[in-house]
Amino acid sequence: VLEEILQRGLVEAIAMDIKAPPEKYDTVAGVHVDVAAIERSIRLLKGGTVEYVFRSTVCRAFHTGGDIEAMARWIRGAKRYVLQNFRPRNCLDPEMEKIEPFEVGQLQEFAERARKYVGVCVVQGYETADKS
Repeated sequence: VLEEILQRGLVEAIAMDIKAPPEKYDTVAGVHVDVAAIERSIRLLKGGTVEYVFRSTVCRAFHTGGDIEAMARWIRGAKRYVLQNFRPRNCLDPEMEKIEPFEVGQLQEFAERARKYVGVCVVQGYETADKS
């Protein structure tokens, strides 16, 4: 579907969620996920002409700094990657509302690790440029 949308020029920009590193995707998503299809979408966006951003909602229950780095490696060469802090409100699973969000400083540390692989990393409104 993404390939057809891009070929037909139906969008000007795309935001794609990256929920977890490939080996943890099923666990974090809560269902079986076709990781190969996600990888194909990543390649299509990185190789295309449409503006794009990859983003991850970072949750203490599922992610570590190593996971963020692994996700950034997975999208290596991407122009833009956004780390969003999990907000424990209006969750389908009430137990998730007990999870404390990461401190902004922790997210910035995660972004520092990610910057080795992506061009720009944005954390809660703070932009950080170039990995080199």
